[in-house]
Amino acid sequence: MDSKRFYAIAKRVSEHTAVDEDDIFSPSRMQPISDAKHLLFYIASREGFTNGYIQRFTTLRGLDIHHSSIKHGIDKVDRMIKSDNIWKEMTTSLLCGA
Repeated sequence: MDSKRFYAIAKRVSEHTAVDEDDIFSPSRMQPISDAKHLLFYIASREGFTNGYIQRFTTLRGLDIHHSSIKHGIDKVDRMIKSDNIWKEMTTSLLCGA
């Protein structure tokens, strides 16, 4: 998998959520930052990145994260899409902008 493609996804998520890219790769657990991280994991997984690659590329940017946390984030976005139209529109927009 291509790290440049992964970081391009991170940039799109950052622009779409107004969360700084550096914050996405920080250990912060503030809600907007956590949501942006989860969104990054979700979009990357939908674009073919395995949890292992997501973990590798986030670690290279300074965010040491476990596979289970990545899965939790992806699952959370899945749940949000089903219950919140804003999340559904946001993920659709990000996936279409690939």
